Amino acid sequence: LILDNLEQVVQVARDLGELLARCPGVVIVATSRTVLGLRAEREYPVPPLPLPPDLACATVGELAAAPAVELFVDRARRVRPDFALTADNASAVAEICRRLDGVPLAIELAAARARLLDPGALLARLAKSMDALGTGPVDMPERQRTLRATVEWSVGLLNDSERSLLEIVAIFADGWTIDAAARVAGLDEDEALELTEALARHSLIQLDHTDLGPRCRMLETVREFISERLANRADAAEIARRHAGFYRALADQADRPLRAAQADTVERMDAEAGNVAAAVRWHLANDPAPLPHLFRVLWPFWFLRGHPDEALVRQRVEQLLPIASSLGRQAEEELLWTAGVSATDRGDDQAAQAVRQRLEPLLPEIRDPFLFAVVDLF
Repeated sequence: LILDNLEQVVQVARDLGELLARCPGVVIVATSRTVLGLRAEREYPVPPLPLPPDLACATVGELAAAPAVELFVDRARRVRPDFALTADNASAVAEICRRLDGVPLAIELAAARARLLDPGALLARLAKSMDALGTGPVDMPERQRTLRATVEWSVGLLNDSERSLLEIVAIFADGWTIDAAARVAGLDEDEALELTEALARHSLIQLDHTDLGPRCRMLETVREFISERLANRADAAEIARRHAGFYRALADQADRPLRAAQADTVERMDAEAGNVAAAVRWHLANDPAPLPHLFRVLWPFWFLRGHPDEALVRQRVEQLLPIASSLGRQAEEELLWTAGVSATDRGDDQAAQAVRQRLEPLLPEIRDPFLFAVVDLF
């Protein structure tokens, strides 16, 4: 017995369970965005299509072999029979598939735009909004004619508590833990766990099992639309504040382990790099006072990993230097420390010496042995 789109009638689950119990020879193959919760159920999550390999070293043939790119090319040819993957457009097609997370519906909608837009122009539009995907064929269900309608349909299947948590977790970048979701949403961990499981059953978030423990993530194609709902909440500013506070505290806990380059801490900070960067941006815009300490704590991590945020932080440090003395003694010490090691790392002896001269009067007051020892190096 084959049943399709059961998320629309999940209330029939008990009847299906009774049918299976009474008719042991019956096997049901069902599709649903929501897990039915039957004891006999065996869930098979359908993942997004595999994405193309690294664009920097892949050939056109290697990109063409990726299932996501294959789907794009096939659907593009339906509306433009002469469409072909070439050396000129292959990288744009591959990047479109990456930006759309390999989601088949999104790729089909994007490929339909090939009638009027070449892949480069389509990619530029997608960078501004997923609404650039347009609409699908008129014989598709209304909820599947645009990606926005598909996401809104799925969100409409949630109860109020599930919908609220979904909106809140849209603030996370590159995934999150159950503990992080609970803290930012103001829930106890058991409630956050239950609601997270519900969102996973609705296929609106994914659960990854990593060496660091379970980690949740949301496809960017979904997150863009859910973020709009988050922005319209009355408590959006408070949610952003709690998110920044959680990751500032996480960084502070990693202070000493990062100094010793402890592998598990470095790995954890790698996983949370996007969220930590978002916290830094929030503090820059709303509350710069904790930034000198945050920069000082994170600098060993950014330096170890050659992280792209290292250059950004260097710029931010330079922006704050003129007001360093107004931030308090410890903040001034830590900000100057970060400026000094940054200058030393990039071989700018003149800048390092200038920082050293500013730090000289403060040295007797520095109580942190690590800070004092590193200051002595520049």
